[in-house]
Amino acid sequence: MLIRVGLAACVLGAGLVLVPGVPALAAGSDCASVRADATDTVADDDPSAPLEALDLDRAWEVVRARTGQEPGAGIGIAVVDSGIQRISGIPQASGQVDVTGSPGAPIYFHGTDVAGVVAGAPRPAAQGGDPIGIAPGATLADVKVYEAPTAADTDEAVPLTSDLVARGLRGILGAVREGAIRIVVVALAVPRTPELDDAVAAITDAGGILVASAGNRPAEGEFGADEADGLRDAADLFWPAGYSRTDPLVVTAGTTGAVDGDGVADYGTVLPSSAITVAVPTAGVDSYALDGSPCTNAAISTSAAAGEVAGVLALLAQVFPGDTPRQLVARLVATAAGQPGASGASDLRLGAGVVQPVDALTRPLEIKRDGAQRPVASPPPARPVVLPPPPPDVLAGTRRSAVWWGAVGLTGLVVALVLRPLLTRRR
Repeated sequence: MLIRVGLAACVLGAGLVLVPGVPALAAGSDCASVRADATDTVADDDPSAPLEALDLDRAWEVVRARTGQEPGAGIGIAVVDSGIQRISGIPQASGQVDVTGSPGAPIYFHGTDVAGVVAGAPRPAAQGGDPIGIAPGATLADVKVYEAPTAADTDEAVPLTSDLVARGLRGILGAVREGAIRIVVVALAVPRTPELDDAVAAITDAGGILVASAGNRPAEGEFGADEADGLRDAADLFWPAGYSRTDPLVVTAGTTGAVDGDGVADYGTVLPSSAITVAVPTAGVDSYALDGSPCTNAAISTSAAAGEVAGVLALLAQVFPGDTPRQLVARLVATAAGQPGASGASDLRLGAGVVQPVDALTRPLEIKRDGAQRPVASPPPARPVVLPPPPPDVLAGTRRSAVWWGAVGLTGLVVALVLRPLLTRRR
């Protein structure tokens, strides 16, 4: 999936490679294929496999037990994307930041898809009631920065550019400074520009955590395809993902591959990158379609990965309200683990490892406010018990003498008793 910048195209490193018009899947309609006015959508009623892998139900139990609130409650999250459809399944703040200059235009599915992964409400009880979004109690801020992947999609659609992403970030800077927005999701990829540098730095300097998608391989003939061919590290190709290498409050989300029977992970179109901070499973992740119905994303997706990671960070922010943004990121990273079942998994795919929400919410950690982790102090070794010396026994000699003389006397008595009959007969 590609985005054109002006006359040239740039990569939409979102990881969603599904194409509109794909037939409905057995489990439900594909999120990219459902129009806002669809009348024949097949609602997805199967549990979201990635959320089951993350043990989200247990993570929610921890959150509710510690806060008495629904997961994500009180946390503001901005989704900088193609806009979020106003549907009942996605909690949104009033208003919208729209830098496209054409409010009211039809919404491209991508922003709604990402928003559903972040904070989509659980399925209706009639459809099983299973989770869809990781932090459904959060409030989402809609930041619309483009209308279609390429200008060729429609005659008037506004394509994605670095400048529009930067302007969208600037549009929420005040809310980030005030703490109304704690986490900013940018599940997109654009070329690096000075304007983007400044906008990302402004967000993180204000205390916001920016979660970016790691990106996927551009198709042949599209911008970046030549650079991506044979590329072993895509960190300099995809932005804002690349900022994670220098800014501790930029978290770049990668995705685990689909593991085959031999334990080998297939990462599809997702490129390796040293910018990846952590990874999450995404194949088959569920969300909400433009018509408000639950839908599914069959392919692995770094866009969905960014949504999942943002949702987990929201749970951490809720459970640890006194933590600084750097402490929250440090908790996420310190508790990440290697991908089970994958052989030879590299940090260019998984970063610090696969996110472990329950561990991140419960493991005792000592982290400084700047994010530096201190080892948890071990208890001092137990000292051996030393018994006091016994008091001196002043009668020990007397007792020994008494025992000796008693033994001698007893022996003499025995001898006398034995000899008495003999002496009596001689008389």
